[in-house]
Amino acid sequence: MVEIYLLCLVVGSVLIGLTLFGGHHDTGGDTTIHFPAHDNVEFHGHDHSHPFLSDVAQWLSIRNIIFFAAFFGLTGATLT
Repeated sequence: MVEIYLLCLVVGSVLIGLTLFGGHHDTGGDTTIHFPAHDNVEFHGHDHSHPFLSDVAQWLSIRNIIFFAAFFGLTGATLT
């Protein structure tokens, strides 16, 4: 299990370092993710919108996954 922690720590740290020192291109626009096929779904005459899907998509961004991997590895390696 220690190998998994160290792998996550190394890969996550390298990717964080690349994003910090490699630059960050900000689009300056709206980064809200919309799912057009699911925005207005009618089910038996009721209008159901799914803001939950947009929230989940924002939490599962590549940046959050990288930070999770790095700090998962750091926590696991430290507590082992």
